[in-house]
This record gives sequence, C-alpha cells and structure tokens, in this order.
Amino acid sequence: MKTNDKVSLNLKVWSKDLQKYFETGESVMIISGLHSGGAGIITAIDEKHALVSMEGTKSELKILLSNLKVKGDDLDYVKLKDYI
Repeated sequence: MKTNDKVSLNLKVWSKDLQKYFETGESVMIISGLHSGGAGIITAIDEKHALVSMEGTKSELKILLSNLKVKGDDLDYVKLKDYI
C-alpha cells in the first residue's frame, strides 16, 4: 500500500476484519458455488448478495458476495498464512 507521500506502508490485519467490496457495473467471476467459473456484470448489490447479469445468457443470478471476485483480480500478493 502506498500513502499520499508515496511511502510504502505494510499493514497487518486479521482476516475476520476484511470485507469484499464491489460496485455495480464491475465485471466479476463466480469462484464458488453452483455457477462457479461463470462471469458477468454486477447490476445490483445488497448487504450479502449481488445480482449478476451472466455473460452469454444475460440471465440474472443472485450470488453471495463471498462467492465473487473482480474479473482479472489476482491476489497472489496477499499473504494470509499468519492470520487464518
């Protein structure tokens, strides 16, 4: 993470304190559940779910936020081994 002064800052946080954040219009991949591997665009969000317009079929599915990731988002740089 970089501060406004462009100084590197290392943060340690507990995994229970992290929360996924999505916005409408974002392209997402479904990473878990019945529709795992599917992709689409978020059309609406509530506290725990997102309505996802699926690519190809244009059907809308209600998916748990925990089962989504931003399309093309690789989190290899996040190390959670000490916090799980």
